Amino acid sequence: MTVLSARLSAIADLCPPGRTVADIGSDHALLPLALLRSGRAPRVIAVDLSPGPVAQLRALAHRHAGLEARAGDGLAPLRPGEAATLVLAGMGGRLIARILSAAPAVVAAAERLILQPNEDLMWLRGALAELGLALVDQRFTVERGRCFFTDAWAPTAAPAPSLSGADALVGPVLLAAPSEGLREGLLTFLRDEEARLQAILAKVGQLRPEGAARLVAVRAALGRIDGRT
Repeated sequence: MTVLSARLSAIADLCPPGRTVADIGSDHALLPLALLRSGRAPRVIAVDLSPGPVAQLRALAHRHAGLEARAGDGLAPLRPGEAATLVLAGMGGRLIARILSAAPAVVAAAERLILQPNEDLMWLRGALAELGLALVDQRFTVERGRCFFTDAWAPTAAPAPSLSGADALVGPVLLAAPSEGLREGLLTFLRDEEARLQAILAKVGQLRPEGAARLVAVRAALGRIDGRT
């Protein structure tokens, strides 16, 4: 039985049951195998660019029904509508945006995009709203002391609402009505970010524009969760 880490479990939890999933940058196929074994997904297309992982994925595909391995860059190996759920995790937010922008037909035909970037998340959320994607669900997890935000996005015919700084930083779903446990986790994340940015400000005297915008967003998010002004 495949036991997923907290961050991968968050991704699996956001995958709608009974739908084909494409896992981009699948590496060791931990997520695809867990989705198949649990019965959550009937078919998973595991995509990777590197020869080593691709060879491993193909070997796994021979042993596991429902798993298909493909080699290629980003979404290029997929046909529009072939996978209802697209998963892009463990890569930078700007790389995710590039991958999505390079395959608009595949993105538009998907029902859900599950994204878990390891950097540039605030920037990515703003870019996705401009690409006509709406944020529909979220998860927040902590693994080995590191915070992970996992977002589910969906193509929308209506103009996607622009995100405030706090929404781009944390996400409107998480900010709306966090449970007590989630609230404490988010507050810890935000207070750590505020302290980190204040330390930089104290050391150099001025934050770069993106850092200053992030500090404003952090304080706005704290105000919405903790009642701070």
